[in-house]
Amino acid sequence: MNAFLFISLIVLVTLAGDYFLKISAEHEQSFSRAAFWLGMALYALTAAGWVVAMKTMTLGAIGVYYSMMTIVLLTGLGVFVFKEAITAREVAGIGFALAAMALMRH
Repeated sequence: MNAFLFISLIVLVTLAGDYFLKISAEHEQSFSRAAFWLGMALYALTAAGWVVAMKTMTLGAIGVYYSMMTIVLLTGLGVFVFKEAITAREVAGIGFALAAMALMRH
């Protein structure tokens, strides 16, 4: 599998984990909810994905792809699913993140 596609898959699993952790965090008993444990399990799965990715990519490349994609997608999750506000500064930061990802990919 293409390394970039594999990292993208890891990011999507992370995004799902963050979704369930956010759902859990919105309740008083956050740590006893099934959503918390599902989020933790998804995070553990991403750790296994990192180990596989490290066999074919440098840590720096993985970090850039993963970080930038996670920033963009988590922002979208917050804005569109959880109705969180986004500032102009955050939009600018996302723009710079995308530029950094483009530079690292080529």
